[in-house]
Amino acid sequence: MKILFLYTKIDNTLRNRVTLLREHGAEVHMLSLLECKLHLEDETKIIDIESPFEKFEERGGKLRVINRVYKRKRLLQQLADYDLIDIYKCERSSLFLRGEIAQKCAVYFLTPSDEEFSTNFITNYLYQALLNDAKFILSNTLSGVEQIPSKYRQKVRVVFDPITIFEEIDKISEEKLFKAAYAMGIDFDKDIVYCDMSGTLEKQLSLIGELNTLPDEKKRGAIFIFHLSNHDLHARTAIKETLDQSKLNFMLIDSVINEAQKALLFKLSNISIILSDGINRALPISLYAKSMVYLYGSVDLDDIYKREKFFYEDFSRFVELESDENPILEDLLETNRQKAYELFSPEASIEKYIEVIKEI
Repeated sequence: MKILFLYTKIDNTLRNRVTLLREHGAEVHMLSLLECKLHLEDETKIIDIESPFEKFEERGGKLRVINRVYKRKRLLQQLADYDLIDIYKCERSSLFLRGEIAQKCAVYFLTPSDEEFSTNFITNYLYQALLNDAKFILSNTLSGVEQIPSKYRQKVRVVFDPITIFEEIDKISEEKLFKAAYAMGIDFDKDIVYCDMSGTLEKQLSLIGELNTLPDEKKRGAIFIFHLSNHDLHARTAIKETLDQSKLNFMLIDSVINEAQKALLFKLSNISIILSDGINRALPISLYAKSMVYLYGSVDLDDIYKREKFFYEDFSRFVELESDENPILEDLLETNRQKAYELFSPEASIEKYIEVIKEI
């Protein structure tokens, strides 16, 4: 089968999906609508498109749009035919390309982005047309189905984003884990608590404040790990100052770390406190790593966590529950791990995508 992904940005999901589809025998190409790059299986071609509207590019606004739409239409016209085209999170850039897309494939999928864009009459009309002609609309969350206009929901298929860090977690041996803990000065006699730093700064600071009000015995028996990743200077400064003024035994990681290092943090932690929803991936990763998960504040969970009856607790129970070995709790955490794998692993994600293809 010959598949083309249209995109404006390559993310981990697209990269993983292309790799695994190729491993399953499909011929898969990717086309950048921004850079006019066609990624074949063994080479990348830059397709030079001449436009009589090139002078409009520097003027911005609607004139720039005319030039870009013209070039994208010509770009698609030069391609070979495909069995399937996936408009991958670039629906805004594809609004005027429906005719060219239809000429190049038997069917197309629409994988919507989370981007919000103007919904004036023309934009809305073109977007509705894209939805109408799509064979299937792929949502990466169960709750996302509700964001699709009701008359198109029979076309929606849920394909969760693959979480590749699962593979890194599986690579960590007990020996490697103990060596890492020793190097980091982590005492396994204490609870190791991963504190999710997603969501708003206000909520992050609120969590630190509440942790600082825990009974002294609870604070002495825990090491709190905070990882700052997409924080600006103001947020980093505020979090550091709040932690320094607290009485928490904490470890602050204020640098970019790779997936193997992230996996180690989750594997080390026997408890995770989650601030926002599972789209930030801290929740499913914690579940797969068999951490005891506590949800802090108002957490907008995807409906899948309730439907599949994952086990987690509200933060209010963090003080009450003991972390000593408990066979019943161990069984619940192992069930969490199995369910997380069945839904969010790269293997599960690509199998679901292939199931959708077989419906064509």
